[in-house]
Amino acid sequence: MVKGQVPIGGRGKAGAIRKALSPEEALDAFDSIAGMNVKGHIVRSVLIEEFVGYDMEFYLAMTIDRSLGRPVLVISRKGGMEVESTDAKDIKKIPLDPFDGMTSHDLEEAIESLGVEGRVASGIKETSKRIWNVFSRSDCELVEINPLIINDGGQVCLDAKVIINDDSLFRHPELDLDVDREREPFEAECRRNGFSGVVLGEGVAVVANGAGLTMSVLDEIGDAGLRGGAFLDLGGADDPDRIVKAITTVGDRTLLPKIEGLFICIFGGITRCDVVAEGIVAALSVKMFDVPIVIRLRGINESEGRMILENAGLIVHSSIEEACAALRIAVGSRS
Repeated sequence: MVKGQVPIGGRGKAGAIRKALSPEEALDAFDSIAGMNVKGHIVRSVLIEEFVGYDMEFYLAMTIDRSLGRPVLVISRKGGMEVESTDAKDIKKIPLDPFDGMTSHDLEEAIESLGVEGRVASGIKETSKRIWNVFSRSDCELVEINPLIINDGGQVCLDAKVIINDDSLFRHPELDLDVDREREPFEAECRRNGFSGVVLGEGVAVVANGAGLTMSVLDEIGDAGLRGGAFLDLGGADDPDRIVKAITTVGDRTLLPKIEGLFICIFGGITRCDVVAEGIVAALSVKMFDVPIVIRLRGINESEGRMILENAGLIVHSSIEEACAALRIAVGSRS
């Protein structure tokens, strides 16, 4: 079996997993899979492993049910590529107490739902315990085995997926993960500099402070008939150098080649408006922008910040709606 390695499901249906019956077929499969784009992820490595036949297959996973606020064991007699289309009645979800973990009662409920016994039941119980250990000790959001197969040799994990909460990685140096490997270059650069950044596509880039404000600005941009292309959340930055770094990062065309405009929206709280203004002026003095820029500034030291920007020849807006209207006109005039 020749498997493209990407951090997303659906590889089989996308053609990134192929069976090879000879060395020549394996090479052909490798050539066709390496470099393939699977739902936006490029295959940069390929796993080659022995084909394994089976008598039974299962789906087995541990994840978080956000509605319950609890970890959930998810099991089904129907695994493999078609698991996403499996009827809900064929999938058993067992909520776990995060303090008690996987109990014998939980395991018995799982086995009863699968209708298995003997060595199959014992094997699934042991695997479920191990999944819980990995899930809880490594701050996981998902540990999935699909499929877990049963054959004459016992049980075999044919494929697996693990998602770890990025914010917990500082607790797990033993994992030695290259967390930037699958990130967009802009997102990797933001993370290296202590910002939160996300690429959305073609459209307007947003620099704001705070997740709530950032999302609100993106909503307003959409209501104004524009598209959000990327955003960078400054957080509580109160350092002109960080403001400069944030704005020049967004303005880097090698990182964001599809940006049509820049919306800088700051509410001065921890981040003072005059500090932001100094950073904006400094950034624009070292980086030439080839897209329209609008600025909305409110909060602590607003008048001082407004004066700094206006003295630099920049227009400052008081409301998000006003800034969006100005940006729509500026972007439209360029198309």
